[in-house]
Amino acid sequence: MLQDLEAISDAAERSGAIIRRLRDLIANREMERSSHNMNRLIREALEFMDRDIEDSGTTLHLELRPALPPVLVDSVQIQQVVVNLVRNAIEAMKELPDRSLTIRSIADDTGNVEVAFSDSGSGLGDIPIDSIFEHFVSTKRDGLGVGLAISRSIIEAHLGHLAVEQNADRGMTFRFRVPGANESLDGEAGSVGS
Repeated sequence: MLQDLEAISDAAERSGAIIRRLRDLIANREMERSSHNMNRLIREALEFMDRDIEDSGTTLHLELRPALPPVLVDSVQIQQVVVNLVRNAIEAMKELPDRSLTIRSIADDTGNVEVAFSDSGSGLGDIPIDSIFEHFVSTKRDGLGVGLAISRSIIEAHLGHLAVEQNADRGMTFRFRVPGANESLDGEAGSVGS
């Protein structure tokens, strides 16, 4: 029994060290921000996920608002958040017959851009919604529970916000919002719906 507890403690310390290094990497890495079309970033991230989406039997619906204002972001980091949220949605739906994921992009009156990921998954189970972004909290049987915490850190580093809510019928909606860039996008602003 004591050996088991020591093994668990050692594993928790190693996981904690990994998380601290990842957070330090995000915090200390100089972000390479430039103006981007959020719809384009979403579509590029989804190209990496094509096989996963197809193999999972997930029906993907894109509702991307045309002519969004540009955002000033580190494209790699934002695409990592998109990939993580899509993977989480696929995982949440894997045991269900109806697997549907809708990704929406919108802009508000102040130029903020919001992206929402609504799945038809099993929800959070017994996990309190307030704790979902904490380290080591996971709905996955083999999950470490670091992906959402890191995603939130990335969005907050972009002066944005990442939130979650339970859908009225079933599943969850994760949404992140980042400020729009106050500059024009050479050639990208005209790429309606891209």
